[in-house]
Amino acid sequence: MLAGVAARAVTYSPIGMSRPGANASGFHLEEHRAGLVLDFATARERLARFATHALPYLFVYPRDARVVLRRDVVVCARVGAVWSINPCRVVLVEDTPDRFAYAYGTLPGHVESGEEWFSVERVGGRVVAETRACARMADLFARLATPIARRVQRRVKVDYLRALAG
Repeated sequence: MLAGVAARAVTYSPIGMSRPGANASGFHLEEHRAGLVLDFATARERLARFATHALPYLFVYPRDARVVLRRDVVVCARVGAVWSINPCRVVLVEDTPDRFAYAYGTLPGHVESGEEWFSVERVGGRVVAETRACARMADLFARLATPIARRVQRRVKVDYLRALAG
């Protein structure tokens, strides 16, 4: 699947719409923030290794992937007994002394169309994590089940931050 999407473009525009303060008109926005009881270096390293996705019902392939601009990954997610395979591309990376963030965008074959932002940041002596998703359903089944899909999205965003915290 990764080889098949390597030359394909993301399925939405504009790139960067999931950044805090950006306009994501026409997309559903789901965002969550949480303080972490981790030092910044540990939080940064965990985020760079996709630790947010180390959940019983979710993982990133390849398993040893690290956040690198233009890296393609597959997010494998299970809802009940059904697994979905969702190709994504890292489209933004910010790496400063006080913030590490990245966004990935959906590629053809993903059940949604949109972008998701993940960040860890030093804020007033604390480490704060954030996730923001700007998405609309692309898959017919997901569109038919939009209310359920939105609840699942909300749960996943909260679980991302729990997984990051360890």
